[in-house]
Amino acid sequence: MVKLAFQDHEDEIAKIFGGHKQNGSGNKWPFLGDVITESLSISCKCTDKKSIKINLDDFDEIRKIAFYQGKIPIICLRMAGRDFILAELFDITEICERAIQPYVRMNSR
Repeated sequence: MVKLAFQDHEDEIAKIFGGHKQNGSGNKWPFLGDVITESLSISCKCTDKKSIKINLDDFDEIRKIAFYQGKIPIICLRMAGRDFILAELFDITEICERAIQPYVRMNSR
């Protein structure tokens, strides 16, 4: 069976972030979102074109899902073979703070 481009994208995002794809790629409650990690709920969007339509409703949807799961929402976009991350500024700062916490704890001993 040949994988579609969006399936490859979801597999790669799951591997990069150390997570796993949701059953049915996020189309069944409560397994919403495409990829889940320990701290992230990720929606993946993929096209071979140079643009992709994303609106606030798309982001609000993954935000609701992430809130239910206790995770941070992000959207991973792939356009014409290039990858991007879309997240609210507050969430990016939280991701950065979580990433450095182990080092802060380690150096404060």
